[in-house]
Amino acid sequence: MESHVEHALVPVPRATPRLPLTARQMDVLRLLAQGLPPVAIGEVLGVSPHTVRNHIQGIARRIRAHSRVEMVSKAYRAGLI
Repeated sequence: MESHVEHALVPVPRATPRLPLTARQMDVLRLLAQGLPPVAIGEVLGVSPHTVRNHIQGIARRIRAHSRVEMVSKAYRAGLI
């Protein structure tokens, strides 16, 4: 005998970024969203491109992004930028 039970749709929570990002990570993320490469971001912030890359890696880990495009997209959707 078949049961005709209606299944309620349960919203699945989105993975939310671990916050907060540091102030410097937010600076890097904003500049990255403007399309600046690490060298230019470093010049604007007065740090080395290597330091910028470290910040980018930290941001990616915190918001679980695998690319810079995904990082910026997730940041926009999460209201970070």
